[in-house]
Amino acid sequence: MIAACFVPVFEGERFVELADPARVQWLAHSPNVKIIRKRNRGERRIVELQMLSAPSDDLAQNAKQGNPRRYSHNHGVEASNWTGNPNKVWTLKPIRRKDRSVYREVLTSCAA
Repeated sequence: MIAACFVPVFEGERFVELADPARVQWLAHSPNVKIIRKRNRGERRIVELQMLSAPSDDLAQNAKQGNPRRYSHNHGVEASNWTGNPNKVWTLKPIRRKDRSVYREVLTSCAA
């Protein structure tokens, strides 16, 4: 039976949210949620949801994932048309010819 009022959702000792009955039902079907029930006057009510891990939580996300379109890098590059870049030394990536006009527009609008 699903509770008729708001149910607290925890991850360990950390409070995550107060879930309404529809959210409780949705979370109850998740494999990473443990349902804690309490018997009260012959009826088993859900009193708490314990999440084993919170996949939508910002704290659970990898903080080292950067922008895939980075404009700099620190890996070594050997190139014949320029001097290259030693390993572990940061350098800017060259701007492609077709994108140069966009960068030029941004720089001139900022300078004005």
